Amino acid sequence: MDPQLPTMHPADLARYLGLYAERVMTPRGTTATTGLELMVALRPPTRAEKDQTTGEFKRALNDDALTALYPVMECEVPDEHPILEGKFARHHLRTPAEMLMEEPYDWCRPLTDEECMNRSWSRSTSTCRSPRPRTGSRSG
Repeated sequence: MDPQLPTMHPADLARYLGLYAERVMTPRGTTATTGLELMVALRPPTRAEKDQTTGEFKRALNDDALTALYPVMECEVPDEHPILEGKFARHHLRTPAEMLMEEPYDWCRPLTDEECMNRSWSRSTSTCRSPRPRTGSRSG
């Protein structure tokens, strides 16, 4: 249905906007929270399943839900996790062969000399480092 808003009957417009409101998610909280909500919407923890004996719909768990519990691997858990209890000597520091050695992804890159000299660039506080202030200069 291609809506023609100025020419739509008010009842059709209300129905169309109601359908739109059902399907659109409003961002809330942080970017991470909104992203998690979108992923859960794609793979919800439950779904409707028809009971063959009664014909009624009941709530059933989704096997591929984002929130499903998956068995943990020893290399993925922190040292305090119960799965590692008794596996290593006390105060043992696990090696890269015994655990995943991950570092946070560095979203920043050093500015080039040209970018430092050119004051017309813009920056996002979440993705880019600002240039070091020049000695004796406070103007920006």
